[in-house]
Amino acid sequence: MANPYRHNESLLNTAPYHDDFKPEKNYMKVLFRPSMAVQARELTQSQTYLNNQLAALGGYFFKDGTPIDGAKISYSTNQPIMRIDVPQSRDPEDYIQRFILQGVFKGEYTKDTDSILVTDYYIRTHEGVKEYYLMFSYMGSILKEGDTFKTVTADGTEVTFKMIGSPMNALIASCSEGTIFVDGYFIYVPKTTRNLIVCIIPNKPEETALPTSLEVTNYNTYANTEYHIGFDIYRKVISSSEDDTLNDRATGSTNYKAPGANRYQITATLAAYEKSKVPAVNTNGVFDFIPGIIIKNGVLIKEQPLENDGNLRDLLARRTYEESGSYTVNPWKIQVKDHSEDNSKYVVSVEPGMGYIYGYRVSSLVSQDLEVDKPRTHLERNGNVDYIADGVYTYAKYSDVDNTNYNFHAVQAHEFPDFLKMEDVYVMPVTGEHGYAGVTPLGTCKITDLYKQGSYFIVYLTDVNDIVGAFGSAKSLVSKRDVDGGVDTPKFVNIRLNEDNCAELYGTDAPKIIPTGYSMVTPTINKDNYFDGSLEYSFIQTHRVTAKNTKTLSFTLNNNLMEIDNTNGIIYIYDATNGKHIDVTNLRTIPTPSATNLVTISHQETDANVFVEGREYVVCGRYTTKSGSVRTKTVVEVTETKTLSGTNDVITLQNEDVIELVSIKKTGDNTSTNYLDSVSVTLDNGQTDYLYDYGKISGMNAIYQAAKLTTGTHNFDITYRYYSHSQSNGPFVASSYVSDTNKNTLGIEDLYTNIPVYRSKTTGKIYKLRDCLDFRIKKSELGIINHFPNARTKLGYDLGVYLPRIDAVWVDKNGNFGITKGIPSQAPEPPEEKDGVMTIYYLYNEAYGENINIKYINNQRHTMSDITSIENRLTNVENVLSLSLLEQSAVNMQITDEDGLNRYKSGIFTDAFNSYDNSDFTHEDWNASIDAVECSIRPLYDCQEIPFDVKLEDNTTVQTLDNVILTLKPDAPDANGEYPIFAQNTALSEQTNIQSLMFYVWTGALKLTPSIDTWVTDLGNILVSETWVETPKPPTAYRTWSVSTTTDIKTSTKTSTSTKRRNANDGWGSYWTDTYKTTATTKTATIQTKTTTETTSYNGSWTTSNVYTQMESQDTYMRVRDIKYSLKGMRPGMIVEALMDSVPLELTNNIVNKDGTLEGTFTIPEKMTVGTKLVEFFDAENTSAASAEYSANGKTVWTNVDRTYIRTWTALVSTNTVTSYAQKNLGTTTTTTKVSSVYRNLDPIAESFYIDSPNGIMLESIDLYFARKDEKVNVEIIVVECENGYPSQTMVPFSRVSKSPSEVNVTPYEDLENKKVSYPAKTNFKFDNPLYLHPETEYAFIVIAPSYNYEIYTSTLGKADLVTGIGIKEQPYIGSMFKSQNLRTWTAEQLSDITFRIHKYAFKTNSTGSVTFDIRTPAKEFEVAEETLALNTFVPNQTNIEYWYKWLGKDPVQFNNKEDIFNKSIMTIKKNVDGKASLSITCNLSTTDENISPIIDLEQVYGIFTNNKVTDTSDKPVIKNVLDEKKYLYYCGTYISNPVTLENDGEDLRVILDAILPSDSGIKVYFKTTSYNPLFVSRGSYGYCISENDILSNIGKTLQVYYYKTYTVRENNTNVSKVGFVSPYSDVNIEPPKCIISGYSDGKVYVRSISDQEVFKNITDNAQPETGVYLLPVLNETHIDCPEWTSATAATGVYKEGSYVIYDGFIWRANRNPDRNTPSEYSIVWDKIKSIKVVSKVQTDNNVVWRPMTSEVIDINTTKNSSSLATEENFKEYTFYPELEIESDFSDFVIRIDLYSMNKVDVPRVKNLRAIALV
Repeated sequence: MANPYRHNESLLNTAPYHDDFKPEKNYMKVLFRPSMAVQARELTQSQTYLNNQLAALGGYFFKDGTPIDGAKISYSTNQPIMRIDVPQSRDPEDYIQRFILQGVFKGEYTKDTDSILVTDYYIRTHEGVKEYYLMFSYMGSILKEGDTFKTVTADGTEVTFKMIGSPMNALIASCSEGTIFVDGYFIYVPKTTRNLIVCIIPNKPEETALPTSLEVTNYNTYANTEYHIGFDIYRKVISSSEDDTLNDRATGSTNYKAPGANRYQITATLAAYEKSKVPAVNTNGVFDFIPGIIIKNGVLIKEQPLENDGNLRDLLARRTYEESGSYTVNPWKIQVKDHSEDNSKYVVSVEPGMGYIYGYRVSSLVSQDLEVDKPRTHLERNGNVDYIADGVYTYAKYSDVDNTNYNFHAVQAHEFPDFLKMEDVYVMPVTGEHGYAGVTPLGTCKITDLYKQGSYFIVYLTDVNDIVGAFGSAKSLVSKRDVDGGVDTPKFVNIRLNEDNCAELYGTDAPKIIPTGYSMVTPTINKDNYFDGSLEYSFIQTHRVTAKNTKTLSFTLNNNLMEIDNTNGIIYIYDATNGKHIDVTNLRTIPTPSATNLVTISHQETDANVFVEGREYVVCGRYTTKSGSVRTKTVVEVTETKTLSGTNDVITLQNEDVIELVSIKKTGDNTSTNYLDSVSVTLDNGQTDYLYDYGKISGMNAIYQAAKLTTGTHNFDITYRYYSHSQSNGPFVASSYVSDTNKNTLGIEDLYTNIPVYRSKTTGKIYKLRDCLDFRIKKSELGIINHFPNARTKLGYDLGVYLPRIDAVWVDKNGNFGITKGIPSQAPEPPEEKDGVMTIYYLYNEAYGENINIKYINNQRHTMSDITSIENRLTNVENVLSLSLLEQSAVNMQITDEDGLNRYKSGIFTDAFNSYDNSDFTHEDWNASIDAVECSIRPLYDCQEIPFDVKLEDNTTVQTLDNVILTLKPDAPDANGEYPIFAQNTALSEQTNIQSLMFYVWTGALKLTPSIDTWVTDLGNILVSETWVETPKPPTAYRTWSVSTTTDIKTSTKTSTSTKRRNANDGWGSYWTDTYKTTATTKTATIQTKTTTETTSYNGSWTTSNVYTQMESQDTYMRVRDIKYSLKGMRPGMIVEALMDSVPLELTNNIVNKDGTLEGTFTIPEKMTVGTKLVEFFDAENTSAASAEYSANGKTVWTNVDRTYIRTWTALVSTNTVTSYAQKNLGTTTTTTKVSSVYRNLDPIAESFYIDSPNGIMLESIDLYFARKDEKVNVEIIVVECENGYPSQTMVPFSRVSKSPSEVNVTPYEDLENKKVSYPAKTNFKFDNPLYLHPETEYAFIVIAPSYNYEIYTSTLGKADLVTGIGIKEQPYIGSMFKSQNLRTWTAEQLSDITFRIHKYAFKTNSTGSVTFDIRTPAKEFEVAEETLALNTFVPNQTNIEYWYKWLGKDPVQFNNKEDIFNKSIMTIKKNVDGKASLSITCNLSTTDENISPIIDLEQVYGIFTNNKVTDTSDKPVIKNVLDEKKYLYYCGTYISNPVTLENDGEDLRVILDAILPSDSGIKVYFKTTSYNPLFVSRGSYGYCISENDILSNIGKTLQVYYYKTYTVRENNTNVSKVGFVSPYSDVNIEPPKCIISGYSDGKVYVRSISDQEVFKNITDNAQPETGVYLLPVLNETHIDCPEWTSATAATGVYKEGSYVIYDGFIWRANRNPDRNTPSEYSIVWDKIKSIKVVSKVQTDNNVVWRPMTSEVIDINTTKNSSSLATEENFKEYTFYPELEIESDFSDFVIRIDLYSMNKVDVPRVKNLRAIALV
């Protein structure tokens, strides 16, 4: 460090001193010589040498401008001040000084209590006129404007003055006596005798603060000004003419009063400056102002420099940093807030905290706001998307005739259905040539697009769900309008069939919305629109063209920005005269100059005649835009009148693309009642995958009823907003939504973040429309706008994307906070850390700043105990799973085919059930919850948190003083009512003033009842959001209240949990859980962390990329409840206000009583975030205040953290509370604040003491001795921890004790001095609860009084004791007295101590205290399957608590606090029976150390009770179990996974999971794939049919369709009548049609690949076989003789090998000569034919969305196969297979799990779900 000595050249190196000291010369002494005259310059310079050396030494320890001792600055923001009018006949200043100053005045027309104490005055000159102000203290209630005050002096003089206006407050400052190190000198600073007026604070937000005489304020409002309060430094030379004491004082000598040497003087004067006017340090390093504290908005934002702020501190800091680095002790929490004025910015508020930065201690007392720019940087990209439509399609059929006319590859169609208008088409079971008269369609769908390439002609379809199952029988698609209109030859296209002669559908639905492949696409990029001019895509149009010759067709395009695709550009051409298509295979387009837009089509063989001259042809071609544009949307608000009758619940609006409803009012209703305010209706905005349809409103009957209408029709005016679309071709993009018009209409400033999203109604996929090209059009635009991108073609475009950015929040060693912005990038990295700072957070700014995710940088300090804890945790590291263990297990699993070869996995899906991320909890069938402890799926649940009330009647073993804290009952006090003394100082030598400021501040005491709330809420509720919200809220997980450990960053969907479960009645009754888990991929608030991830997908499984964690969930709010408040020590008669965490409270009583007390209630404000909040009461003039803390915790009821007290310790200096309100002025908004704080202006004293007991002690009270007191305000004490030997801001809970003046005993000093009393009277400060203090810890009690009238007795070494008269020679107790400035910094008075006695409790060590808690009776009975009983306890070392619970009528059971108890049967909480509660808890307390007791917090004894939400299934049909049929009593819920999209199609599926199935509970697993609506026929119950098991054996086999009837055949030229099975066709010689059996369930036989559906028919199911249609194995026979078998016929020898017979209701075939053997399953000559009787036509099963799976079980604990379901209390692994064969490949799948049980307690649980798609 440079030498701080500053040589003042301008004063010292001038005549006559000429002190030209130069430190670089290194002169150390002036060596005087006898023969040389002594120069005055040399004498002066010899002092300079000495000063320089001392400065060098001092500079090592202290920085220039550092306070050395004292010189502490105090401030107040609520000094009452008034402007007065004094009598003009007197000198005003003299009048104030002589008569007014420090007098008590009473209002002339007010009560005696309305008096003031004048303490100081202030004069300012304003516009040439002097204004006079008085500073005063209130000694009564509210003053009135214009009051006149008077008093009478001792000599009878009447003194009066009048107040001008209303009283105000002033910001004042003062300083204590001390020393400051300046320029290398130690400068004495005297104590200020008068307060420095910094500014006068306005009473109202529109007023400006008044400037002071120092003219340091030039600002608009007090709230926006930053004041720097410190010391002005004045350097000057003082001569004897200015100070006559410098003249020679040698009386009697000739030199007497001769002028002496001048003096160089440096003085420091308290001063204040506005930030912009703080004097700067000059170039020589000399400063004229030493900064002290900084005040803004009444809040201290920077403290005075430390006393040891120098090189020694730097050395210590360097050592600390080298040893421990930078770390936090109390982490700085941050909150992200919207910027009040600029939506391109946001604000990061850094809350108070403390840490060591590069070894320097940095502590902040108040929140500091930092502005951050949202990331709006964008990057230009060139986009090319291969638009391979993922839609549903089939193939059209080509002609194979008329080769001479080049029709060999003409599409087989007549004309073509109008696909550009997406008109409905019938799916027909016959070809177009067959004709459609009398043919029943299989269903309807729409053609959306065509694609032709080579020999493939693809027809894209939508709305196919109803015809998927029947599509195998389809032969053609025909115009529905033509068929319904009776057109002779309707437009159609035939469908190509597969080798099984069946039509097939491929692909999955895909909306006309094309993702760009980028996220956060910008609306503009250096141009009006980034797509305009760059958009290129292919689309289809048709043209009607007349042939001018036989060889070519020519036509002109109507748009010069499009051109025909020269490759496969011709889709089809047909003759408009007859509708016949021609072969386009060898046709080509002839290039022509683009300027002409001419298209010419000809054959590749130029001489070929293709067309008929003069005929009109329809040409369908593929064209490409050359410079496409986009469409825009404009918000329009419109009102429609609709007629309601009470029966039309759904109405259709006149516009498409509806945004929102504004109002629904009855036409002509003058009351203007908007029924949307009271009635819920549902708006369908009309969006579909392909169109913007007309909006619809459902629920209108409720509107009709709300209008109190019963009959008739009535009109209602419906006002709504919709998007009007621009009339042009092209897509909608982000810029389509962003316009000033839309912003003004919707009233939304930032439209970009409000661009809607769309959830596909067919696939469930979510599309962020800002990141897509939306080619959907309105329904009314069909046929008008038809530029849809053609399937399987490319799109090209230029676009811009917003880039994310990672910023770093840091703090430096000087206590400055800042934010370093990172570099915007698609893969951003955190910025490099600056030198000298510690990064405390990373801010992941999502692109555009839509979301800001916070990652806390854990710089936490680790003590040796922390390191030991970490070591213990590392011993269990093998239990912590790696990132992808569950997924890896699925990948490594070997699944073989029938040949034993491993099957290829096309995709995997896993769900570890540690979050809802991989589950579709928004699905309408979802009905399950996640167990947060076990990480399993289980039923939903009901939950109640019910408190317990303590029973203390006749209980002599425990103690509670205020029904908050309970301990063992201590030993009784002695005969004087005193408890044992722990420490004392009985010596007293003087009285010491507690408070030095000369004005009153009423510091009240506040008690809240209750002061803490812990609950479980919002459990099991599912909130499904609509289109506009992307991330709906998931259900709350089960047992979140039991999770004690969470991991900040979640990186995969997996968990490993080791659990051991005990039943409630096994002697312990608890659920012991040792859980080690790593969780991942969550977007929800967990227990203590909020994690946001970006998720990518491959092959159907999930991984994560960037993860950022927010420290606390901010979406959990306090429970709204009433809180009782009780205050004392407030200023009488005042109206008080109250705030909770800056939010105003509504008080039931707000006027303070005459005795300074106030009681009432307030309600917790809505949406008050959980945590510990400061509740503060203060009066309107900020002259009295009181505060307390209220704590509330929801969801997370407890966490396993090391606690040192029964309640969380409290920060002694609370953050100032700010209430903001806006005032509109000329279109602008300004924010002003009202500030209130406690202890802001107090200078208390303290005494430290040390706890040497090995396990700590429990304090009972502290005795103090007062010499004087104030008759108006209270005095109080608090106990705090000490840090480095000084009182800290860590206040011990329950340590605040306040005494009113009437409770304070006073012994005046004169009484002791005159021996009127032998010892002062004590004032006992008894704590409301036993105060536990830790062993080997130093504490201090602080005595606080906001009045200078309070004095207490103290002792000082060397002074005479006032009682004994003997000098005090030693300190009686190891401790020290401290004095403080503003309760922030402390100065040790090493030789002095407060006179005190500390009393402690003593407890019996040979007895047990017992207390019982009864459950509070709930509003209604509640069934309980599981409970968690929780008591907030504190159990110090050598103490113990036993816990027992007892259900009414059951035996007591011991349990462990806060652990889960699973009942064996349902228990019920109900009203008390004969005074006995349903459930009670008994606690047995004991101690082996007489100084301490275990503690129970009576405000936090409660239980969390749950039951399973199960449904009675007794009236429902039998439900199939996994291995057998069983009827369960209860349905327990359903889990549904997220859809999994595969990169490669799958053919088969396996599902593996672990499950516990107690008490015969069960699960059923299903899956669904691409749209699946199978065909089925009904099975007959009578006739010749086999059992269900035999039907199941036919699955996957091909069967033939036969009729059983009597028929005639020709044999030997004779017609022979026979009975048997014949082909259903009229010609019995035609081979019967075939089908494949795909499954069976509940009488439905599922079939596919049906060659002819018409042969099935509806018949009555009866016992007559001839009425049946039968499915038989392929017998290669057209008809089969099958008579009834009789023994008589058998005797004739008619039956031969191959004969078929009917016997015993079954069909039999002889596999050899049967002779007389009776058909039987035991016969070796007869085989039973597995036939199926069918009694219905082919039907589509629209209900079969989910396909069942069957399983085998593996005991994962023994790794042995098991043939039965697991029912023990451990998890077993199950593998599930599709129960029915999967007919076709699939590209996506979803898993469903249904849960069932036999009772309400033993429910199934499932974990570790893995699904594998196989090829």
